[in-house]
Amino acid sequence: MKFIPTPKYTFLLSTLCLTGCLSNSPSHIVNSNVEPTFEIPSQLPEAPKGYKWEYVDNMSDEFNGSSLDTSKWLDYIPTWKGRPPAKFLKDNVSVSDGNLKLKTSTYSADNEGFTMGGAAVSGKHGAVYGYYEARLKTSKTKMSTTFWLHSDDHDSVGPACNESHSIEIDILEAIGGWPQKVWTDVMHSNTHYKGRELVDGKCKGADYFSQGVKHDTGTNLSDGYHTYAAWWVTPNKVKFYFDNQLTGTVELDNPVDKAPFNSEMSLRMVVETYYWQQKLIKQVEGDDEPYPTDIELDDASINTAYYDYVRSYKLVKQ
Repeated sequence: MKFIPTPKYTFLLSTLCLTGCLSNSPSHIVNSNVEPTFEIPSQLPEAPKGYKWEYVDNMSDEFNGSSLDTSKWLDYIPTWKGRPPAKFLKDNVSVSDGNLKLKTSTYSADNEGFTMGGAAVSGKHGAVYGYYEARLKTSKTKMSTTFWLHSDDHDSVGPACNESHSIEIDILEAIGGWPQKVWTDVMHSNTHYKGRELVDGKCKGADYFSQGVKHDTGTNLSDGYHTYAAWWVTPNKVKFYFDNQLTGTVELDNPVDKAPFNSEMSLRMVVETYYWQQKLIKQVEGDDEPYPTDIELDDASINTAYYDYVRSYKLVKQ
């Protein structure tokens, strides 16, 4: 995405908070001192009365350089190697031609169950509430292309095991090379509340409390660039957008937490595999490969997800 130097913004995006939430915004969020204009401006939802959108620089990137901006991003996720069979490999992350590129690759099997390479980029900075947008093109393999937010630490409201949880907002999950349109054409968006519980005297992860929306775009998402966004409105509401159109709203009605989504999260851009692909492929006649083949993994014409830009915004009082 080309940057056009100018002292003015044509758009804004955000870590949102309404009146009671603004005080929760982390003080370390960095805003750009020079308000840039972009060739493709963001089209933000209308800000609530008395507020305006403000660009958050350290959670945004146009990927116009020749390497990952290490002041903003890591080329891995510190707490997660990947979900077998795909391991996140740093060599599969690159920046060129105005894009963040996450590719798949072959990988020699190891003793942890990994047999192929994926890729992951995680943000160094977080926020509470806001509007988050990416313009991207998914890969054409059977590995998922994703854009999401996740809490870096468990949020504990007390010392007990069941008083700790983490949270996640999946803005996009899609598989451009899957043999069914339900994954090639559909924008899957979800929210996950990951609680903890005491099992046999040990504190372990409880079942997720998940709510989401699906949007049939009518096109294979690996055929071109589209914008995917989420407005994290309050601890109890998230709105999702495809190409600047609202796809659905999730009202976070959690039976164990009255304000489930109220802790800091950072961004993730990831190419990954899922365990359930092995079960789902059995429903597809004439295809018994749940994951990319070695040829597909190294095929440069299909194995790369392209992220044109990632932009973040917060609401501030006018």
